[in-house]
Amino acid sequence: TKTPKPTEAQRARWAAGPLGRACMRGRTMRLMYPAEAAHGSIGPRLRKLLVATCALAFAAASCATADGTGDQAEAPATTEIPETSSDDWGEARGDGPIGRFLDLDAGPHTPYSCGVRVDGSLVCWGFNDGGQSEPPTGTFTSVSVGFHHACAIDSEQRIRCWGTSPIYRVGVTASGEPPSGSFTAVSVGDGIACALRTERTVACWWYDGGGTYGDELDSPSGTFTAIAAGASTACGVRTNQTVECWGVDWRVTTQAPEGVFTDLYAESSRVCAVRINGEVVCWGLEPEGGTAVPRGAYRSVSLGPSHGCAVRIDGAADCWGFNDVGQLDAPEASFSRLALTHMQSCGLLADGTATCWGFEFDSLIDPPEGTFLKVSANAALYSCAVRTDKSLTCWGAGVNGWLDAPSGAFADIRTEGSHSCAKRIGGKWECWGIDAEYRPTPDRPCIDAPNGQRRCLGEGGWPVPESLQDRFSDIAVSTIGSCAWGNDQSVECWDHVANGGPQLELGEPAEWVPSGRFASVTASDYVYCGITLDREVDSWGWVAEDSLDIPKGPFLSISTGLWHACGVRDDGTLACWWTRFKPRPDYVEWETR
Repeated sequence: TKTPKPTEAQRARWAAGPLGRACMRGRTMRLMYPAEAAHGSIGPRLRKLLVATCALAFAAASCATADGTGDQAEAPATTEIPETSSDDWGEARGDGPIGRFLDLDAGPHTPYSCGVRVDGSLVCWGFNDGGQSEPPTGTFTSVSVGFHHACAIDSEQRIRCWGTSPIYRVGVTASGEPPSGSFTAVSVGDGIACALRTERTVACWWYDGGGTYGDELDSPSGTFTAIAAGASTACGVRTNQTVECWGVDWRVTTQAPEGVFTDLYAESSRVCAVRINGEVVCWGLEPEGGTAVPRGAYRSVSLGPSHGCAVRIDGAADCWGFNDVGQLDAPEASFSRLALTHMQSCGLLADGTATCWGFEFDSLIDPPEGTFLKVSANAALYSCAVRTDKSLTCWGAGVNGWLDAPSGAFADIRTEGSHSCAKRIGGKWECWGIDAEYRPTPDRPCIDAPNGQRRCLGEGGWPVPESLQDRFSDIAVSTIGSCAWGNDQSVECWDHVANGGPQLELGEPAEWVPSGRFASVTASDYVYCGITLDREVDSWGWVAEDSLDIPKGPFLSISTGLWHACGVRDDGTLACWWTRFKPRPDYVEWETR
């Protein structure tokens, strides 16, 4: 439908108010205006309907200006807006049901998600190594999720960011704060972030890969209606609906196609956009082996690291790419937008509720029943254990052959990233997973891989430094530091010093040293777990305190993975728990295959 042409003053006023801000999208941001009738003496029922229409993007084409002049484009047919019995949940600033959202976004590679609920509050769940799943309080209108960092626009049009990973943090300037000023939306990618100011100009900043973040990135002049940030490039839809990209031309992501567009989305190495006729066009690096981008008429597009999804004109979702864990199997529903992450997809339904499908991360802390001798929690998305009858069992993501443990009787199990190895009773070690036949084992300490690389057991490990050998007998090494224990069963920890060589160099004593005495200590990338002398478990390092729920022991042994840990109790049963992962809220539905 066509709506009356608003004046410049009305457009500016609406963009600065909650209605204009409610019509922003997370990483892909579209500058939208409500109809002129929505800002005046109309009834509360019609006003509520119009706000819900924009905030949930039921009919994006009827909210967004097509050419930047205020003239509304002819909108394609859209799903009818359902009636709701909830009081005022469609109001961008009103209170509403806890399980309904205005906006939703997900990390492109790091599996965590954030959403803006209809009361304006933020909620996040998933990977939480640096506080990226612990959003600030306040009221917000849109959210964008990056690698280890997220940003949102609050009700005063400020950019607020959170997440503290020193490796991949973006979204803050060199001073440690987001850029100042008034903004309508923000987009956070893997290593770059951009925002739209209220006058529709662009401001971008990025992490330079050398320990400095916040350096400003040259951005094009002019005005834009949508913007999307990737790894080292960003793209935007200008007010004339052409696409322009800038930044480092990594994997040709800055080479935008010609034509006019309405929506776009950027992932680390590729960009997809929706032409005005609904066709989805992508450029950059496409994952090999996945299904192709479908043909049809679409109104929005979203990307994950190995798959993509688009919302059709009727609200249905079509997905393409890899489908190893069901991330392409979207439920039959009407969606307002989609948010994709590693091996998982989520979407906002037309009623504001959220649902997800693909790999269920909660399965990592749901070990099999029975009794066990040993468990190994993997840094990837699975774990394996040796049962008391000496058989093997694995659980988690059934990809890359990770769960295809061999049959027979085994005495030991070790899982490492992309493969696992187990020792047969009285026999040799046997491996499975990626390149399993070229993995070193204790009975085959070195092996030549097909690419000419020679792999040897223990490479990358660290011995106890000579200066500590009289006090400690073993050392656990992680990405953030080292912990040693031994003679008196106490633990000392140090921050790491990057020396560029193969020998461990200890830094200053770490502030995260645990108290007490320990029978053993194990480490993963960022987390330590130790069994105390009374056989309970303590954890330290980069743990997410709000998701750390260590079960009671007594424990015989433990193993730490990238974001979870598992232990064998003295009765042989298994227990697993999150160390750096915030569980999905109950009100975000899970779609089973």
